[in-house]
Amino acid sequence: MSDRTFRTDTVAWTNIPEWPEAQVAGPDQRTPDLSALVQAIVDRDDWFSNNALSFAITGSGARTAEAYEGAKKDPAEMPTLKVTYTLPEGTHEVIQAISAENDDVEQYRVSGKMDHGSSDLEIPWENTTTDQVIGLRYPNLQVPVGATIEQAYIQFTTDEVKASKNVDPFLVTIKAEDVDDSAPFGEADFDLTKRATTAAAASWGEGVPLWLIEQEQARWQRTTDVSAVVQAVIDREGWQAGNALSLLLEGVGTRTAESFEGGGPAEAPRLHLVYSLPTEAPMVDLVVSQLDKHAFTISTEGLPEDAVVTLTVLDKNGKTKVVTVPAGTVTTVRVENWVTVEAVATVGEKVVGEGAATSPHRELKVKK
Repeated sequence: MSDRTFRTDTVAWTNIPEWPEAQVAGPDQRTPDLSALVQAIVDRDDWFSNNALSFAITGSGARTAEAYEGAKKDPAEMPTLKVTYTLPEGTHEVIQAISAENDDVEQYRVSGKMDHGSSDLEIPWENTTTDQVIGLRYPNLQVPVGATIEQAYIQFTTDEVKASKNVDPFLVTIKAEDVDDSAPFGEADFDLTKRATTAAAASWGEGVPLWLIEQEQARWQRTTDVSAVVQAVIDREGWQAGNALSLLLEGVGTRTAESFEGGGPAEAPRLHLVYSLPTEAPMVDLVVSQLDKHAFTISTEGLPEDAVVTLTVLDKNGKTKVVTVPAGTVTTVRVENWVTVEAVATVGEKVVGEGAATSPHRELKVKK
């Protein structure tokens, strides 16, 4: 611990009452708010979800708490970090793990044979003489149409750590199946390599060390950013929230990860996504001001340049005149003896501005 570099800012935990009773986890056993310390780490450029965070507790006196080793029979007694967080306004997070044995598969490249039941995933070589392709399918992915993928990666969990399961050089290419809704992986030979893939690709492996700790889920078990790969599928015309997305991994070398069959949902490959949606522009108020009984002005300032502004003007004789005016300016419109004006601005089929006015000087003539 003393060889590590810790931040200089601290949080004081003082006036702690005695802990006279064993197996109690209440307010007296709770530290003060540590959010400032956590935020300082999360704000680092190299922070990612699922990274590790460590605290050092120093001071005087003693209170004795359960350790992991002492609380193995009751996880509720282990030291627990509780964090509540919010995402930047307008962004949304999706974390989805493989949850079925047929959604993480291996295909032997030469024979084409499919393996749906492996307890681990050798990425991508089974061994130095057997090359394979890894398929990961995420059904019912809740990313809406029009979303921008801000960040995306796959988090793996280390399975085997022996030398034959850690082969360098290690370099993997990740693509997505280039379809609107990826079909389940089948039993037929070459099911993965027969599928069309996106032009967008991500390269992962440079600088990734050997995986030497079993069940580790940390920085080096995480792929590089695959947001461009995911975006290529989300941008397809037929994409809908709830469709399935499949990612295919191939390349050279080996790192060995848990599969759903071997590690269950907690250790299966997880897709982490952060996306944003287009910001809805506020409706623009189109202001109509009377000049006299035969003219008025309309302000279309604040509208996008490609907006189409249509005025429907009713005169005192009940006749209707339709006029279009430019966006982003103030225009004078002349209509003899106008009574009412209704203004609507559209971009395509979307209404982006509205306004209306009634002349105080003229009333509509009604024929008897």
